[in-house]
Amino acid sequence: MASTPKPLVSMAEVAKHNRKGDAWIVYNGKAYDVTNFMENHPGGEDAIMGLVGTDVTVEFDEIGHSDMAVSQMADFLIAEMDPLAKVVDAPSSAKAAPTPAKRYTVEPKNVRNEESSLLVPLLAVAAGVAATVAYFYLKRR
Repeated sequence: MASTPKPLVSMAEVAKHNRKGDAWIVYNGKAYDVTNFMENHPGGEDAIMGLVGTDVTVEFDEIGHSDMAVSQMADFLIAEMDPLAKVVDAPSSAKAAPTPAKRYTVEPKNVRNEESSLLVPLLAVAAGVAATVAYFYLKRR
């Protein structure tokens, strides 16, 4: 059974929800109301409080949350980000914490340049071969 489509919100709307009693975040193009989760967050309330009203995608992924943490987020999903909404920074007066609102972006994950991923092992092999050749060359002299 398909779930009900979520409403669309702008980053400007999310930025208004930046307080302990009214806390929204954006993760991967979706808005979440984390107001009731803040006290239960394993990293503590302060870990979220400094980021409410912003796009936390980068910070969330950098910390390396578990699959369980990601799946729990479904309980707090309230909206999808409106791709047609104008991207703006929240006014500084709208934010209680000094961290400014981030721009809404969706970036590809785990994009890897195939050439650069092979460069280090190839250099290591080349260095090993060069050292072996030099060793036997000097030993014969």
